[in-house]
Amino acid sequence: QFDQGQMIAIPQVKDKNLCAVTALRKWLDVSGITTGPVFRGLTKGHHVRKTRISDKSIALIVKHYAALMGMDPDDYGAHSLRHGFATSAAQHHVEERQIMRQTRHKSQAVVRRYIDEADRLIDNPILKITEDDH
Repeated sequence: QFDQGQMIAIPQVKDKNLCAVTALRKWLDVSGITTGPVFRGLTKGHHVRKTRISDKSIALIVKHYAALMGMDPDDYGAHSLRHGFATSAAQHHVEERQIMRQTRHKSQAVVRRYIDEADRLIDNPILKITEDDH
């Protein structure tokens, strides 16, 4: 937000299709980026820009892929990534403090809303009814 980087730990995971570290390394290799902003847009000629990608560009990318998946793009934006991560982490019983450290949320109230949202999905009676062996 203020052109100041932040340190966030992103571990390498076994599934290379889901691994952010693998994707980042591939991007840096393909783009040739060695200094400056990591996440950059492309020119009309498909060359990597020198400047960082904007928050508006990220929102448009999220909306584009939401539409490709058949979802209403008006319901999604750049914040959806952060929200989705926090909700998924809560569904996997990650502690509130750990979620806040990763998402850099300052407000416990916001993170607790995500945890409550996840809890409604985890302990949902519909799942108990439909997954019951008959």
